[in-house]
Amino acid sequence: MQYIFIFVIFVTFLNSSDWIERLKKNNIIVETRQTELSDIDEFKATALINSPLFNILNVIENPKLCSTWIKYCKSDEVIKIISSNIKIKRTITEMPWPLQNRESVVKYIKTYAKDKNLVSIAFFSESENYPVDKNSEFVRIDLLKGFWILEEIEHNLTKVIYQVLAEPKNIPAWLVNSGVVEQPYETLLNLKNMMEAKK
Repeated sequence: MQYIFIFVIFVTFLNSSDWIERLKKNNIIVETRQTELSDIDEFKATALINSPLFNILNVIENPKLCSTWIKYCKSDEVIKIISSNIKIKRTITEMPWPLQNRESVVKYIKTYAKDKNLVSIAFFSESENYPVDKNSEFVRIDLLKGFWILEEIEHNLTKVIYQVLAEPKNIPAWLVNSGVVEQPYETLLNLKNMMEAKK
């Protein structure tokens, strides 16, 4: 089942012809596209990182490191472990004043290709199963879905794909879309710099 899941992700990825390249810099490419789900653009960022796949995976899966490399991530925590490869996480996204910070509750599902040279982490909102606290100071993000794909090109070279569609609520789409390239680019640049500094 897990191999079918990875296959479906890649078929969708390869057959997507409506992506528009928005930025190409530092071995990072950021593309966006419109979807029927939201007026917010979906983004896809791809990078080549000189680091072993599992070193990168360890960073992505460590919630304590979120704020050090994922742009706008204020905090990240695992609130439920369903299995070794399925977790529920709660993330707080920092917003500029005077906007309220955003909160998301997301299920993460990790799958491996047979030889483990390809790993995917799909994630999607679990907001319906985790109601918003009435006294919460945060705005809940209900529409959020995406994935990470890590592919080993060589022992010390990994291709990283980061794709997300998220609607932060109560913010004009034109304003969100004006900054939709910055977040994935800086996130992958931070990850790339962090990993390559360890060599």
